[in-house]
Amino acid sequence: MFRRLCDVTILTRDNTTYDKSTYPPALFEPKNWSDSVKMKMVSKMLNFLKLECFEDSLKEAYESNIYTFFTHFPIDKLFLMRDATRKHVVIEKYYNYLCILGCVYNIRKMHESPLANNFMLAYPALKNFEGACKRGQIRLIEYLTSIRKLNVKKKPDVTFKNVLFQVCERGEAEVFDTLIREHYELAPLSQNEWDSLMSTACSSGNMDVVMGVVEHCVNLQAALENACRRGHCEVIYFIIDEARYRRRRLEWYNIYHWMPISLDYNKALLEAMLHLNVEAVKVMIENGADANKVLKYLPPGQTMKIVTQCIT
Repeated sequence: MFRRLCDVTILTRDNTTYDKSTYPPALFEPKNWSDSVKMKMVSKMLNFLKLECFEDSLKEAYESNIYTFFTHFPIDKLFLMRDATRKHVVIEKYYNYLCILGCVYNIRKMHESPLANNFMLAYPALKNFEGACKRGQIRLIEYLTSIRKLNVKKKPDVTFKNVLFQVCERGEAEVFDTLIREHYELAPLSQNEWDSLMSTACSSGNMDVVMGVVEHCVNLQAALENACRRGHCEVIYFIIDEARYRRRRLEWYNIYHWMPISLDYNKALLEAMLHLNVEAVKVMIENGADANKVLKYLPPGQTMKIVTQCIT
């Protein structure tokens, strides 16, 4: 990207010049440039970033060592550039993304630099933690999480906790794994919250998310009912096997534990019938649920619907 856009002479450490076509990005030395040249360079980069090639441009910018440019560019000039382009909304938007790119791919170096806090204060896009999670931007999530760990005090990070539940509900396994690794420092979860998170994971039906939460979950009954409500048979089988494993483990070691191991299959069957999830109904009946006891709790007309669907 720099080879394509640069109109100035490239200076290396020994003050020799390189032809732009053969110039390696690692030798990029923006601190030798005047402020006017830097401003011109930024303008060219912003004009290059068009909507249709945005992702490719970001990748190319990273490979061209754009971070080196921004770390040597005075922060007050960044503010001036932002103000100068405020009337060009699209350009300003991509300029913010370029700044984010410089932060994300050099996390350790940014923490050692006083620029980190300035970036956080200057650009709202960097504070959009929830938006990064929605878009699945893993590197940006990791950077923003590390910033939050520096700022968190005795209070748990409520926003982090809310986003964790939202990601769990959407079933985004990669983002969820990234967040769950940091929850101990940012927002420790209580047992009730773990159980609620497990129920939410079962609603999403994503097995990777479910398996990431199950070891912390105590109330498997609520999780099973939620899975039956949504008709996720794979999750239902998994919860049943998990409950049996826990029961065998406690029996083997002859341990008494307050944790409820037995599942009420009739309650889960009722949820499956109420929501007309035929496959879930069949799974629960196979595992010992008594349909005769459950049918009397169904509203009028619902019994015939579920029986008809099960037969067909």
